[in-house]
Amino acid sequence: MKLPSSSTLSLSFLPGQTFALALCILALIAGASEAAARLWLDGSSVPVAVGSANTTFDQKIGLLDDLAAREGGVDCILLGSSVVLNSLDPALIAGAYTARAGQPLTCFNFGIPALTARTGGPIAELLVERYRPRLLVYGLTLRAVAEGASDSGRIYADITGTPWVRYERGAFSVTGWLTEHSSAFRHYLAYRNWMKHEFANRLSEHKRAPRSGYTPFVSTRPLDPATISTPPYFDPFAFSPQELAGLDRVLALHGQTQVVLVDMPLPQFFREQFDGGAGAYAAYIDELGARAAAAGVPLWQTNPLDMIPGDGWAQDGQHVNATGARILSRWLGERLAHGEG
Repeated sequence: MKLPSSSTLSLSFLPGQTFALALCILALIAGASEAAARLWLDGSSVPVAVGSANTTFDQKIGLLDDLAAREGGVDCILLGSSVVLNSLDPALIAGAYTARAGQPLTCFNFGIPALTARTGGPIAELLVERYRPRLLVYGLTLRAVAEGASDSGRIYADITGTPWVRYERGAFSVTGWLTEHSSAFRHYLAYRNWMKHEFANRLSEHKRAPRSGYTPFVSTRPLDPATISTPPYFDPFAFSPQELAGLDRVLALHGQTQVVLVDMPLPQFFREQFDGGAGAYAAYIDELGARAAAAGVPLWQTNPLDMIPGDGWAQDGQHVNATGARILSRWLGERLAHGEG
């Protein structure tokens, strides 16, 4: 009996068999990639992402996931704009809290530059549902609820339009599911723009991002009130219905967690530039305090305390510098220890 030569020996598959074989190969590749990502990349300095157009949001989710995994959960999340990002140091807050209360407090700073209440509301819901902190501190400014706050609409679209965010909020998509369940896919999202010019800078930012989420404001010169321009939302000022609706979503979380609003500080001269002066600024804050109280949420005001000295302000007058951040963070830690609410 003559056997066929190697040149004529071949395998043939029916179309359905070929498709099934291709699926098996793809499944094996996907499984190997996922195993490799979980074994060698998870927990390392190699970044992950959730696919948001807002790179800070991507960084924060990855860092918070890592913190929750290391500590077995997170007790306190600090949410707000850059005034939270640059002003509230979780390590100092926890230290002051522990010194007073005698118990540890694991905190994370989820400050995002230019964030307003419209976007803060859905982010707060996501964070509370995903991480179950016992405390949510929302750093409040009038800009967060004002008409005409710059970048408000863009940041809302960048974050809430992310497939993973929509998936977390109940809108199923394959991309959202993969982002939630696949470590390999989240690493892919972090590296998918590797050919773009700015990728190296973004990768460096990912790797250098502080593990607590806190980034101090780096001042290059002292504050000079003569150089400060009045923000466009100051005069005239009006509440934005969309922003107030976002704030109400934060307040509505009371009961799922302890919610505290903190009126973030501004220098006296800065508040005097407000439409109607510093007294009018304070009256609007009081109005927000009444809105919060109706939901059972306290608003802790910092401006009447005048706690930030002249050398504690950053050069732009809207943020505190490292000196001011130390004062504000320790105050908040002690206040939380006296009673969360």
